[in-house]
Amino acid sequence: MSNVLRQRFSRWTPMQKIVLSLAAAAAVALAIPAFAQQKAAPKAEAKTALPAKTFIKAQDPKQYLARTRLIGQNVLNTEGQKVGDIEDLIVSANNRIVGVIMGVGGFLGVGEKKIGVELSALRFETKDGKTTITLPAATKEVLAAVEPYQRTDPQKSMLEKATATAKDLASKTSKAAKALAKKASDAVTGSGGDAKATDEKKK
Repeated sequence: MSNVLRQRFSRWTPMQKIVLSLAAAAAVALAIPAFAQQKAAPKAEAKTALPAKTFIKAQDPKQYLARTRLIGQNVLNTEGQKVGDIEDLIVSANNRIVGVIMGVGGFLGVGEKKIGVELSALRFETKDGKTTITLPAATKEVLAAVEPYQRTDPQKSMLEKATATAKDLASKTSKAAKALAKKASDAVTGSGGDAKATDEKKK
């Protein structure tokens, strides 16, 4: 410490010296944690543990996706003619694909209908990245003779779905209207009762 600073410091009152000492101590105390924080290695963020055997990260080369190889794909006969297209999959109780639902309406003069086909009856051939699906048994006579696929839960038509939606909406509207009417009735009854009570008090 220089002579000038010593002279100035000697002139300070005891209280000023105490305040200066406390300020210096506080500055040192604040500097130490900051320095330690700079030196400490950054902590890695904890990753969320994912449950085992639940999610699939990527497609296995031996796997295929139904929408890219089955659903919506055309089915040909042995002569390369289109006989139908795959609209849905038939899945067993063990969650295995056992067949497909084919729409054959208008192909080869066959009437429009949906038929069930065993997956093993289809032939898949991939060439230049394009997969061709063939049903060797699909002749005009065979397709005409096959009965439509029977569902255990018959699919509703667009008209049936629209009718059901309209009925549901009408039911909800009716309930809402009844609730509003009841509230209005209660309000009128309540106000009438209050008026009657007021008249009785006046009498």
